[in-house]
Amino acid sequence: MFLPEKGYKRTVIVIFYIIIIYLFVKYISDGLFFWLFPFVLAWLAAYCVQKPIELMYRSYKIPPKLSAGFYVILITALPVSLGFLCISKLVSVSASLYVWLTENFDMFAGSVKNVLDSVREFLYKLPFSEDSAFSAQLSDSFFNFITTYAGKLISYLPTAAGVVIGILPKILIFTAVFCISAFYLSCDFRKCNSFILGIIPCEARTYFKDFAKELLYVTRCYLKSYSMLFLISLTELFFGMLIVGIPRPFTVAFGIAFVDLLPVFGCGTVLAPWFVIEFIRGSTQTGIGLLILYIIITVVRQMIEPKIVGEFTGLHPLLMLMSIFLGLFLFGAFGMFAVPMCVAAAVSLEKRHGRMTDAG
Repeated sequence: MFLPEKGYKRTVIVIFYIIIIYLFVKYISDGLFFWLFPFVLAWLAAYCVQKPIELMYRSYKIPPKLSAGFYVILITALPVSLGFLCISKLVSVSASLYVWLTENFDMFAGSVKNVLDSVREFLYKLPFSEDSAFSAQLSDSFFNFITTYAGKLISYLPTAAGVVIGILPKILIFTAVFCISAFYLSCDFRKCNSFILGIIPCEARTYFKDFAKELLYVTRCYLKSYSMLFLISLTELFFGMLIVGIPRPFTVAFGIAFVDLLPVFGCGTVLAPWFVIEFIRGSTQTGIGLLILYIIITVVRQMIEPKIVGEFTGLHPLLMLMSIFLGLFLFGAFGMFAVPMCVAAAVSLEKRHGRMTDAG
Protein backbone atom coordinates (compact mmCIF):
# COMPACT_ATOMS: atom_id res chain seq x y z
CA MET A 1 0.00 0.00 0.00
CA PHE A 2 1.44 3.38 -1.04
CA LEU A 3 1.76 5.78 1.92
CA PRO A 4 4.18 8.72 1.98
CA GLU A 5 6.43 8.95 5.01
CA LYS A 6 5.37 12.44 6.16
CA GLY A 7 3.75 15.70 5.20
CA TYR A 8 0.28 16.60 3.99
CA LYS A 9 0.61 14.15 1.10
CA ARG A 10 0.26 11.38 3.65
CA THR A 11 -2.97 12.93 4.96
CA VAL A 12 -4.37 13.30 1.44
CA ILE A 13 -3.54 9.67 0.60
CA VAL A 14 -5.21 8.41 3.80
CA ILE A 15 -8.36 10.43 3.02
CA PHE A 16 -8.24 9.08 -0.54
CA TYR A 17 -8.11 5.49 0.79
CA ILE A 18 -11.07 6.19 3.08
CA ILE A 19 -13.15 7.54 0.18
CA ILE A 20 -12.23 4.57 -2.03
CA ILE A 21 -13.29 2.14 0.71
CA TYR A 22 -16.55 4.05 1.18
CA LEU A 23 -17.34 4.01 -2.55
CA PHE A 24 -16.48 0.32 -2.76
CA VAL A 25 -18.80 -0.52 0.14
CA LYS A 26 -21.62 1.74 -1.06
CA TYR A 27 -21.72 1.11 -4.80
CA ILE A 28 -19.90 -2.18 -5.46
CA SER A 29 -20.06 -4.52 -2.53
CA ASP A 30 -23.48 -4.10 -0.89
CA GLY A 31 -24.04 -7.87 -1.04
CA LEU A 32 -20.46 -8.61 0.05
CA PHE A 33 -20.81 -6.25 2.99
CA PHE A 34 -24.02 -8.01 4.07
CA TRP A 35 -22.24 -11.38 4.13
CA LEU A 36 -19.25 -9.92 6.01
CA PHE A 37 -21.47 -8.19 8.56
CA PRO A 38 -22.06 -11.26 10.80
CA PHE A 39 -18.29 -11.71 11.13
CA VAL A 40 -17.90 -8.06 12.14
CA LEU A 41 -20.64 -8.47 14.76
CA ALA A 42 -19.02 -11.71 15.91
CA TRP A 43 -15.69 -9.93 16.43
CA LEU A 44 -17.40 -7.22 18.49
CA ALA A 45 -19.18 -9.84 20.57
CA ALA A 46 -15.92 -11.74 21.13
CA TYR A 47 -14.18 -8.52 22.15
CA CYS A 48 -16.91 -7.78 24.72
CA VAL A 49 -16.72 -11.21 26.39
CA GLN A 50 -12.94 -11.51 26.66
CA LYS A 51 -12.70 -10.11 30.18
CA PRO A 52 -15.62 -12.21 31.54
CA ILE A 53 -14.06 -15.33 30.00
CA GLU A 54 -10.68 -14.58 31.60
CA LEU A 55 -12.36 -13.82 34.94
CA MET A 56 -14.29 -17.10 34.90
CA TYR A 57 -11.08 -19.01 34.13
CA ARG A 58 -9.01 -17.31 36.85
CA SER A 59 -11.70 -17.47 39.53
CA TYR A 60 -13.40 -20.81 38.89
CA LYS A 61 -11.07 -22.59 36.40
CA ILE A 62 -13.91 -22.85 33.89
CA PRO A 63 -12.49 -23.71 30.44
CA PRO A 64 -12.58 -20.76 27.98
CA LYS A 65 -14.54 -22.77 25.41
CA LEU A 66 -17.31 -23.47 27.89
CA SER A 67 -17.46 -19.83 28.98
CA ALA A 68 -17.39 -18.67 25.36
CA GLY A 69 -20.31 -20.92 24.45
CA PHE A 70 -22.30 -19.68 27.44
CA TYR A 71 -21.73 -15.99 26.65
CA VAL A 72 -22.45 -16.41 22.94
CA ILE A 73 -25.77 -18.06 23.77
CA LEU A 74 -26.50 -15.28 26.27
CA ILE A 75 -25.73 -12.54 23.74
CA THR A 76 -27.71 -14.21 20.95
CA ALA A 77 -30.78 -15.39 22.86
CA LEU A 78 -32.32 -12.00 23.65
CA PRO A 79 -32.18 -10.34 20.18
CA VAL A 80 -33.17 -13.59 18.43
CA SER A 81 -36.13 -14.06 20.77
CA LEU A 82 -37.26 -10.45 20.31
CA GLY A 83 -36.87 -10.71 16.53
CA PHE A 84 -38.84 -13.94 16.41
CA LEU A 85 -41.63 -12.45 18.53
CA CYS A 86 -41.79 -9.29 16.41
CA ILE A 87 -41.89 -11.21 13.11
CA SER A 88 -44.47 -13.70 14.37
CA LYS A 89 -46.62 -10.89 15.74
CA LEU A 90 -46.32 -8.95 12.47
CA VAL A 91 -47.34 -11.99 10.44
CA SER A 92 -50.22 -12.75 12.80
CA VAL A 93 -51.56 -9.18 12.75
CA SER A 94 -51.17 -8.93 8.97
CA ALA A 95 -53.04 -12.21 8.45
CA SER A 96 -55.85 -11.12 10.78
CA LEU A 97 -56.08 -7.74 9.07
CA TYR A 98 -56.20 -9.38 5.64
CA VAL A 99 -59.01 -11.74 6.69
CA TRP A 100 -60.99 -8.95 8.36
CA LEU A 101 -60.68 -6.53 5.41
CA THR A 102 -61.59 -9.27 2.94
CA GLU A 103 -64.72 -10.27 4.86
CA ASN A 104 -65.83 -6.81 6.04
CA PHE A 105 -64.71 -4.45 3.29
CA ASP A 106 -68.27 -3.23 2.58
CA MET A 107 -68.85 -2.54 6.28
CA PHE A 108 -65.49 -0.71 6.45
CA ALA A 109 -66.38 1.42 3.44
CA GLY A 110 -69.79 2.20 4.96
CA SER A 111 -68.22 3.27 8.25
CA VAL A 112 -65.79 5.55 6.43
CA LYS A 113 -68.68 7.05 4.46
CA ASN A 114 -70.65 7.72 7.66
CA VAL A 115 -67.66 9.48 9.21
CA LEU A 116 -67.18 11.59 6.09
CA ASP A 117 -70.88 12.51 6.05
CA SER A 118 -70.49 13.78 9.60
CA VAL A 119 -67.43 15.77 8.52
CA ARG A 120 -69.39 17.17 5.58
CA GLU A 121 -72.19 18.35 7.89
CA PHE A 122 -69.59 20.05 10.07
CA LEU A 123 -68.04 21.77 7.04
CA TYR A 124 -71.45 23.08 5.99
CA LYS A 125 -71.62 25.05 9.26
CA LEU A 126 -68.26 26.76 8.77
CA PRO A 127 -68.26 30.38 7.46
CA PHE A 128 -66.07 29.61 4.44
CA SER A 129 -68.15 26.60 3.37
CA GLU A 130 -71.19 28.38 1.95
CA ASP A 131 -70.48 26.56 -1.30
CA SER A 132 -71.76 23.05 -0.56
CA ALA A 133 -70.19 21.69 -3.74
CA PHE A 134 -66.73 22.28 -2.27
CA SER A 135 -67.53 20.28 0.90
CA ALA A 136 -69.13 17.45 -1.10
CA GLN A 137 -66.20 17.24 -3.48
CA LEU A 138 -63.72 17.21 -0.59
CA SER A 139 -65.65 14.46 1.20
CA ASP A 140 -66.02 12.31 -1.93
CA SER A 141 -62.33 12.68 -2.80
CA PHE A 142 -61.29 11.58 0.66
CA PHE A 143 -63.71 8.63 0.56
CA ASN A 144 -62.30 7.47 -2.80
CA PHE A 145 -58.78 7.83 -1.44
CA ILE A 146 -59.50 5.70 1.64
CA THR A 147 -61.33 2.94 -0.24
CA THR A 148 -58.74 2.80 -3.05
CA TYR A 149 -55.79 2.42 -0.71
CA ALA A 150 -57.66 -0.03 1.50
CA GLY A 151 -58.17 -2.21 -1.60
CA LYS A 152 -54.47 -1.90 -2.46
CA LEU A 153 -53.58 -2.86 1.10
CA ILE A 154 -55.62 -6.06 0.75
CA SER A 155 -53.72 -6.98 -2.43
CA TYR A 156 -50.30 -6.12 -0.95
CA LEU A 157 -50.63 -8.06 2.31
CA PRO A 158 -50.05 -11.54 0.78
CA THR A 159 -47.02 -10.19 -1.10
CA ALA A 160 -45.63 -8.65 2.09
CA ALA A 161 -46.14 -11.93 3.94
CA GLY A 162 -44.26 -13.75 1.18
CA VAL A 163 -41.37 -11.28 1.46
CA VAL A 164 -41.17 -11.82 5.23
CA ILE A 165 -41.23 -15.61 4.80
CA GLY A 166 -38.52 -15.30 2.12
CA ILE A 167 -36.27 -13.31 4.49
CA LEU A 168 -36.49 -15.90 7.29
CA PRO A 169 -33.91 -18.33 5.78
CA LYS A 170 -31.40 -15.46 5.44
CA ILE A 171 -31.99 -14.47 9.05
CA LEU A 172 -31.44 -18.06 10.20
CA ILE A 173 -28.21 -18.33 8.16
CA PHE A 174 -27.04 -14.94 9.48
CA THR A 175 -27.70 -16.01 13.09
CA ALA A 176 -25.99 -19.38 12.67
CA VAL A 177 -22.88 -17.82 11.07
CA PHE A 178 -22.76 -15.17 13.80
CA CYS A 179 -22.99 -17.73 16.62
CA ILE A 180 -20.33 -20.05 15.18
CA SER A 181 -17.97 -17.16 14.36
CA ALA A 182 -18.45 -15.53 17.77
CA PHE A 183 -17.71 -18.85 19.51
CA TYR A 184 -14.44 -19.49 17.64
CA LEU A 185 -13.33 -15.87 17.91
CA SER A 186 -14.05 -15.85 21.65
CA CYS A 187 -11.95 -18.98 22.16
CA ASP A 188 -8.94 -17.77 20.10
CA PHE A 189 -9.37 -14.01 20.13
CA ARG A 190 -5.69 -13.09 20.38
CA LYS A 191 -4.60 -15.61 17.72
CA CYS A 192 -7.27 -14.40 15.29
CA ASN A 193 -6.32 -10.77 15.86
CA SER A 194 -2.64 -11.55 15.37
CA PHE A 195 -3.45 -13.31 12.08
CA ILE A 196 -5.58 -10.40 10.83
CA LEU A 197 -3.00 -7.80 11.86
CA GLY A 198 -0.26 -9.89 10.26
CA ILE A 199 -1.86 -9.34 6.85
CA ILE A 200 -1.61 -5.55 7.23
CA PRO A 201 1.85 -4.02 6.51
CA CYS A 202 3.75 -3.00 9.64
CA GLU A 203 4.02 0.66 8.66
CA ALA A 204 0.31 0.99 7.95
CA ARG A 205 -0.55 -0.89 11.16
CA THR A 206 1.57 1.51 13.23
CA TYR A 207 0.10 4.53 11.49
CA PHE A 208 -3.52 3.49 11.97
CA LYS A 209 -2.86 2.61 15.62
CA ASP A 210 -1.52 6.12 16.20
CA PHE A 211 -4.40 7.49 14.13
CA ALA A 212 -6.95 5.75 16.38
CA LYS A 213 -5.38 7.30 19.50
CA GLU A 214 -5.34 10.73 17.88
CA LEU A 215 -8.95 10.30 16.77
CA LEU A 216 -10.04 9.69 20.38
CA TYR A 217 -8.27 12.89 21.45
CA VAL A 218 -9.81 14.90 18.61
CA THR A 219 -13.25 13.49 19.40
CA ARG A 220 -12.99 14.82 22.95
CA CYS A 221 -11.97 18.23 21.58
CA TYR A 222 -14.83 18.09 19.08
CA LEU A 223 -17.35 17.43 21.85
CA LYS A 224 -15.93 20.38 23.81
CA SER A 225 -16.33 22.67 20.81
CA TYR A 226 -19.96 21.74 20.22
CA SER A 227 -20.66 22.05 23.94
CA MET A 228 -19.44 25.63 23.68
CA LEU A 229 -21.67 26.22 20.64
CA PHE A 230 -24.60 24.81 22.61
CA LEU A 231 -23.93 27.18 25.53
CA ILE A 232 -23.66 30.18 23.18
CA SER A 233 -26.93 29.30 21.44
CA LEU A 234 -28.62 28.66 24.81
CA THR A 235 -27.52 32.07 26.11
CA GLU A 236 -28.71 33.89 22.97
CA LEU A 237 -32.04 32.08 23.00
CA PHE A 238 -32.61 32.60 26.73
CA PHE A 239 -32.11 36.36 26.64
CA GLY A 240 -34.01 36.57 23.35
CA MET A 241 -36.98 34.74 24.87
CA LEU A 242 -36.87 37.06 27.88
CA ILE A 243 -36.93 40.15 25.67
CA VAL A 244 -39.72 38.79 23.45
CA GLY A 245 -41.72 37.79 26.53
CA ILE A 246 -42.05 34.03 25.98
CA PRO A 247 -43.23 32.05 29.06
CA ARG A 248 -40.68 29.64 30.62
CA PRO A 249 -37.82 31.10 28.59
CA PHE A 250 -35.08 28.77 29.85
CA THR A 251 -37.01 25.57 29.10
CA VAL A 252 -37.92 26.80 25.61
CA ALA A 253 -34.37 28.05 24.97
CA PHE A 254 -32.85 24.74 26.11
CA GLY A 255 -35.08 22.74 23.75
CA ILE A 256 -34.35 24.96 20.74
CA ALA A 257 -30.59 24.99 21.52
CA PHE A 258 -30.59 21.20 21.57
CA VAL A 259 -32.34 21.11 18.18
CA ASP A 260 -29.84 23.70 16.90
CA LEU A 261 -27.03 21.32 17.84
CA LEU A 262 -28.33 18.73 15.39
CA PRO A 263 -26.62 19.06 11.98
CA VAL A 264 -29.71 18.65 9.79
CA PHE A 265 -32.37 20.48 11.80
CA GLY A 266 -31.02 23.69 13.32
CA CYS A 267 -32.92 26.33 15.29
CA GLY A 268 -34.88 27.28 12.17
CA THR A 269 -36.83 24.03 12.51
CA VAL A 270 -38.54 25.56 15.54
CA LEU A 271 -38.20 29.34 15.13
CA ALA A 272 -39.21 29.64 11.45
CA PRO A 273 -42.67 27.98 11.81
CA TRP A 274 -43.10 29.73 15.16
CA PHE A 275 -42.75 33.31 13.89
CA VAL A 276 -44.90 32.48 10.84
CA ILE A 277 -47.66 31.20 13.15
CA GLU A 278 -47.36 34.33 15.31
CA PHE A 279 -47.80 36.55 12.23
CA ILE A 280 -50.86 34.53 11.16
CA ARG A 281 -52.35 34.83 14.66
CA GLY A 282 -51.87 38.60 14.58
CA SER A 283 -49.09 38.72 17.23
CA THR A 284 -46.92 40.92 15.04
CA GLN A 285 -44.59 42.06 17.83
CA THR A 286 -43.83 38.51 18.97
CA GLY A 287 -43.38 37.37 15.35
CA ILE A 288 -40.91 40.17 14.58
CA GLY A 289 -38.98 39.43 17.79
CA LEU A 290 -38.69 35.73 16.93
CA LEU A 291 -37.66 36.57 13.35
CA ILE A 292 -34.89 38.91 14.54
CA LEU A 293 -33.74 36.29 17.08
CA TYR A 294 -33.62 33.63 14.35
CA ILE A 295 -31.53 35.87 12.06
CA ILE A 296 -29.09 36.75 14.87
CA ILE A 297 -28.59 33.11 15.93
CA THR A 298 -28.13 31.94 12.32
CA VAL A 299 -25.57 34.67 11.51
CA VAL A 300 -23.62 34.14 14.74
CA ARG A 301 -23.64 30.34 14.25
CA GLN A 302 -22.34 30.62 10.68
CA MET A 303 -19.57 32.98 11.79
CA ILE A 304 -18.32 31.18 14.88
CA GLU A 305 -18.89 27.48 14.14
CA PRO A 306 -15.94 26.96 11.74
CA LYS A 307 -13.68 29.07 13.97
CA ILE A 308 -14.55 27.44 17.31
CA VAL A 309 -14.57 23.88 15.98
CA GLY A 310 -11.40 24.59 14.00
CA GLU A 311 -9.58 25.95 17.06
CA PHE A 312 -10.44 22.94 19.19
CA THR A 313 -9.55 20.43 16.49
CA GLY A 314 -6.52 22.29 15.14
CA LEU A 315 -7.96 22.77 11.63
CA HIS A 316 -8.05 25.94 9.58
CA PRO A 317 -11.67 27.22 9.39
CA LEU A 318 -11.69 26.77 5.59
CA LEU A 319 -10.46 23.17 5.84
CA MET A 320 -13.03 22.59 8.60
CA LEU A 321 -15.81 23.91 6.36
CA MET A 322 -14.63 21.72 3.46
CA SER A 323 -14.57 18.67 5.74
CA ILE A 324 -18.11 19.35 6.96
CA PHE A 325 -19.36 19.71 3.38
CA LEU A 326 -17.51 16.57 2.23
CA GLY A 327 -18.88 14.57 5.16
CA LEU A 328 -22.43 15.74 4.45
CA PHE A 329 -22.09 14.88 0.75
CA LEU A 330 -20.60 11.41 1.28
CA PHE A 331 -22.10 10.15 4.54
CA GLY A 332 -25.04 12.42 5.36
CA ALA A 333 -25.60 13.89 8.83
CA PHE A 334 -23.20 11.41 10.48
CA GLY A 335 -20.43 12.47 8.09
CA MET A 336 -20.68 16.10 9.22
CA PHE A 337 -19.18 14.95 12.51
CA ALA A 338 -17.11 11.94 11.45
CA VAL A 339 -15.16 13.35 8.47
CA PRO A 340 -13.94 16.56 10.21
CA MET A 341 -12.79 14.47 13.18
CA CYS A 342 -10.90 12.06 10.90
CA VAL A 343 -9.27 14.92 8.97
CA ALA A 344 -8.37 16.69 12.22
CA ALA A 345 -6.86 13.49 13.62
CA ALA A 346 -4.77 12.96 10.47
CA VAL A 347 -3.53 16.58 10.43
CA SER A 348 -2.73 16.52 14.16
CA LEU A 349 -0.85 13.24 13.73
CA GLU A 350 1.19 14.66 10.86
CA LYS A 351 2.10 17.75 12.91
CA ARG A 352 3.20 15.53 15.79
CA HIS A 353 5.31 13.33 13.47
CA GLY A 354 6.81 16.47 11.97
CA ARG A 355 7.81 17.79 15.39
CA MET A 356 9.31 14.41 16.31
CA THR A 357 11.28 14.33 13.05
CA ASP A 358 12.61 17.88 13.57
CA ALA A 359 13.57 17.05 17.16
CA GLY A 360 15.37 13.89 15.97
